[in-house]
Amino acid sequence: MTARCTRRQVAEAAGVSPAVVSYVLGGTAGAHRISEKTAQRVVRVSRELGYRPNIWGRLLKTQRSGVVVLLSPDLTDPSTGELIKALGRIVRARGLGLMLFDLGGDALVSGEDLRTIETSMAGAFLLHLPSDRLLALCERGRFQGKPFCVLGRDMAGRDCPSVEVDNEQGAARAVGHLLGQGVRPLGIIADRREYPYTQARLKGCRRALKGKARGGMLMRFRAADEDQYEAGAAAVRAWLERGQLPGAIFAMGDVMAFGALNALHAAGMSCPRQVRIVGFDDTPMARYASPPLSTVRQPFTQMAEAALDMVRTLLDGRRLPRKHLLLEPELIVRESSQ
Repeated sequence: MTARCTRRQVAEAAGVSPAVVSYVLGGTAGAHRISEKTAQRVVRVSRELGYRPNIWGRLLKTQRSGVVVLLSPDLTDPSTGELIKALGRIVRARGLGLMLFDLGGDALVSGEDLRTIETSMAGAFLLHLPSDRLLALCERGRFQGKPFCVLGRDMAGRDCPSVEVDNEQGAARAVGHLLGQGVRPLGIIADRREYPYTQARLKGCRRALKGKARGGMLMRFRAADEDQYEAGAAAVRAWLERGQLPGAIFAMGDVMAFGALNALHAAGMSCPRQVRIVGFDDTPMARYASPPLSTVRQPFTQMAEAALDMVRTLLDGRRLPRKHLLLEPELIVRESSQ
């Protein structure tokens, strides 16, 4: 079994003191006036040697675990998986730990489950797509007495730090792209009506349609008893049964778009020749779909970095320079909409 690399070994290889290694990997190099060149050398050497800081040693010394807990309503969702991958890479590089907790939708937002989290090793929390019920448990800028940041919901106007993609802008770009193809009518497959990001994406759809000849617009929301894949397939089946299949579809999630594609294939319809489709998220399977799926890319790495920067700032007892970040999405055009 290979011996674990130590902080002292990293320090010796980088030509610095062990304390400098701790400051750099702990994110406080600037506060200790460590040059950017030295910080980059320490990071490079630590990666080359495979150094991983000992969370338990830090806890004994500082009483701070460095563990960030992600609470999400559904850890199995593909877009959530992309966010987790980005968080995992970044927390490792920063010498932090990541703990995952699936809330099971809205079911586990109080009682024994949250008390378990409260007594866990959590140093800070990331609340992913939180419901109002979960946010109601936040008091004076804290969740379970710890710093937190909201991910996937714009909290502008509320006393909660947040990082979110600009859903309105992303939807407007997707719909504008489809309208630019000159195909009508437009079909929209939306997630559940009560979700804040659904409303933001609907606003973007309306913005793109404003002042343009609609040529008809069809709307279908995901039902409470449907998963996203079934919602996409059910929308296409319903439109086919009524003889109202749109010439272009914007699905508010890649998984809904995959369901729509499957239903089209099952009915002997061709995409993009008969129906053009754009999704939202740019999960890995989007490029492997048949045909490859046009989609709105969420900046998962930027979101993870920004959220972790916020909780690190709060853990250090400093004020946030900005409480709410809205990051720009990118339209990725592939064969499904050309």
